[in-house]
Amino acid sequence: MTELNLETMTVGGGCFWCMEAVFNEIKGVRQVTSGYMGGTVPGTPTYREVCSGLTGHAEVVQVQFDPTIVSYEDLLVVFMTSHDPTSLNKQGGDVGTQYRSVIFYNDLEQKSIAEFVVEEIAPYFETHIVTEISPVEKFHKAVEEHQNYYSRNKSERYCSAVITPKLAKLRTMHADKLKYRNTNNYTEAMEVQHDKEKQQFTMEVDGEIAKIDYKMRDGIMHLVYSEVPFNIRGQGIGKVLVEKTFEKLTDEGYKAIAVCGYIKSVASKSNKWNAIIG
Repeated sequence: MTELNLETMTVGGGCFWCMEAVFNEIKGVRQVTSGYMGGTVPGTPTYREVCSGLTGHAEVVQVQFDPTIVSYEDLLVVFMTSHDPTSLNKQGGDVGTQYRSVIFYNDLEQKSIAEFVVEEIAPYFETHIVTEISPVEKFHKAVEEHQNYYSRNKSERYCSAVITPKLAKLRTMHADKLKYRNTNNYTEAMEVQHDKEKQQFTMEVDGEIAKIDYKMRDGIMHLVYSEVPFNIRGQGIGKVLVEKTFEKLTDEGYKAIAVCGYIKSVASKSNKWNAIIG
């Protein structure tokens, strides 16, 4: 699929590690980047400077999404229910203007949608919503150690105590918007396609393509490489891809050798594939 028609949402709701983890779970989201916006000082701020609260920047995430899969309005609803929009300059133990609740709109249409969502969601809160709605400003990308932080540091104390419970709430409230739903019906509906010309097995999941590459040698299929796109990693897609590829091999009468370490690992966990996998 082409990514020429992706749109961008920029929001802040506490620590950007939290918001990044939330939107990485949402179907139709292609990229989430942590950074800073809305400051009052010149130059590119550092994490330490922003945390001081003296630069005026908010910790934000820029979310690139496919509007044919998920709407800006739906993403804002996820945002407004994934943090406390009634808490002024504070989210849990994170205190300061850098943790303010804010929506930075790109155009008047986004502004109108943001105002509508805030108005519609307000009756569900006991106190006044303080979410700032402001025009987008220069985005400063945070350094790499802050990108995909949760996925790389799940056992770290802040992640396990703050972000993991937030994601559990997300998965309950917005199950229909998740990239991957761990149900038998969902995984059974996935189909593996065999492209003999490219020597490749592929499986499309929420607009992303997971694949297994192979090479034919003496009539035996050598499974040399497997790949699952970042946006759908960590949710069991790789195992489903491998097992459905094995089923395809069985149906088509192939014998194979697992060269890729991950494929070999999946094959070793069940005697079911002994007849086809060497």
